Amino acid sequence: MYTNYLTKTDFILGRSCPTKLYYLKKQYPTNLAENPYFEYLKEGGHIIGKIAQLLYPDGVYIGTEHGLESGIRRTEAEIQKESCTLFEAVFEHNGYLVVADIVRKIGKTIELIEVKSTLYDSSNENEILGKKGGINSKWREYIEDIAYQTFVARLSFPYFNVSPYLLLPDKSKRTDVDKLASYFTVKEKNGSLSVEFLGERDLRLKDAIVRSHFLTKVDVGAYCEMIMDLIRKEAKSLLSTIRPRLSKAAPHLTKECKKCEFRTEGKKSGFSECWGELAEISPHIFDLYHGGSLKEKGRFVLDDLISQGRVSLYDIPERHIKGKRGERQRIQIENTKSGTEWIDPELRESLSALEYPLYFIDFETSASAVPYHKGMHPYETSAFQYSCHEIQYPGSDPRHSEWINVEEEFPSFEFAASLRETVGDRGSMLMWAPHERTTLKQISEQMERYGGDPLLKDWI
Repeated sequence: MYTNYLTKTDFILGRSCPTKLYYLKKQYPTNLAENPYFEYLKEGGHIIGKIAQLLYPDGVYIGTEHGLESGIRRTEAEIQKESCTLFEAVFEHNGYLVVADIVRKIGKTIELIEVKSTLYDSSNENEILGKKGGINSKWREYIEDIAYQTFVARLSFPYFNVSPYLLLPDKSKRTDVDKLASYFTVKEKNGSLSVEFLGERDLRLKDAIVRSHFLTKVDVGAYCEMIMDLIRKEAKSLLSTIRPRLSKAAPHLTKECKKCEFRTEGKKSGFSECWGELAEISPHIFDLYHGGSLKEKGRFVLDDLISQGRVSLYDIPERHIKGKRGERQRIQIENTKSGTEWIDPELRESLSALEYPLYFIDFETSASAVPYHKGMHPYETSAFQYSCHEIQYPGSDPRHSEWINVEEEFPSFEFAASLRETVGDRGSMLMWAPHERTTLKQISEQMERYGGDPLLKDWI
C-alpha cells in the first residue's frame, strides 16, 4: 500500500468516488472478497497476463519486490537503452505512480501495453466508441486506466513519444492448444496472486501458445487523447487529497452508493460513515427492485430523494411506480409494508397446466477468459454439471439425479446427452432463472460449429 502516492488503482477508484480513496488508503474492509465469482475472474485475468508475457520472450521483469525506489531506478536504466521490453515497469512523478503491465521501448517511442481480460470483438469497428461518438461505457474505465498511465509516463519521460495500447482476449479468435489453462497455476502469496507457466521448458508448447494466441493489441491513443485534459484535472485533484497529508473528500450521496464496496457489516464501514443515520433506515430505498432506473424529467428519482434525506422504501412517490416493472415494485412496497407474502393469483392455473413428470434442473457452467479446449473462443461456455429433482406424479417424493464432468475433455455435448437420458422427451423442465435455457441454446450453437449429434441438437 503506497499511502503517499496516487496509483492507477487509486485513480480509477477515486474517479468513481473521491471519498473511497480515503477508505482505501486507510484499509477499510470491502465486500469484494466475499464474491467467489469475482475471485474466479481475477484468476483468469492473471493467466491472461502471463500469456501476454509469453508473446514478448525478451521481456525483463522489474516489479517492486525489492522496493519502490529500486523499481523506479531499474525502469529508468532500462529506458535509456535503445530498445527494451519490460514487465511491471515502474513510473513515478511527484506522487503520481503507475506499474505498467508491458512496456516496449524502441528508439524514442515508449509503448504502454495494458493487459485486460475483458472480451473484445475485433470484427466490430465501433467496439470502443459509442453511438454518439463518445467512449462506450463498457470501455470507459479501461481507457481512463491506460490514459492515466500515459499521463504519468509522459511526465516521467517527457522527451519520448508515449503510445498506449490495450491487449485483450478477442471474441473472433480461437486457441489451437487443448487444455490451455491447465498449463498455468495460480498461487496466492501475501494476499496477492501470481501465475506460474508449467511449460517453461517445453519450447514446442510455448511456440504453439504464441502462434495461436487469442489476444489482440488495440491502439487506444486517439481515445486517450479525447479525455486527457480530464485525466490531468482529476489526477491533480485526487493527489491533493493524499499529499501533503491524507484527507477525506466530502461524500456526495447518490444512487451509485448502493454498489459501494465499502458497504460492509461492522464498525468500520465506509458506507455508514458517509451516510450516517441514513444508512440504518429500514427498509431502505436501495432495497427497491430496479429502483435506480426510476426517472422523472431526465433526473434519477433516487438521487433527488437522497438529496432530501428521504431514503425509506416508503418515501418513493406512487407516481413513479409505473409500467411492467412498476407492477413488481408496487408488489414489493405494499407487501413489505403489510408484512405479508405475495402469491401470483395465476400461479395455481400455471402449475395445473404442467405435464408430469416435473424436472427441477440446475446447471453449473464456466466461461473463462482462457479457452480451455482446442478450437474454443475466450469466454465460451462449458457446461460441466447438472442436478435434477424429478417428481413423477402429484404428491410423489422427488427423485434426485446428477452428472458431473470428471474428464479433461470438452464436456458440453456429453452433458447434453446425459441430460436427455435423465429427462427424456416428455414432462416439464422447471428452472429458477434463464441461465439453463441460455446454456442449452449455447450448446446447440456449439454443435452447429464443432459438429455434434444432429438428433441431440434437434432435441435441445
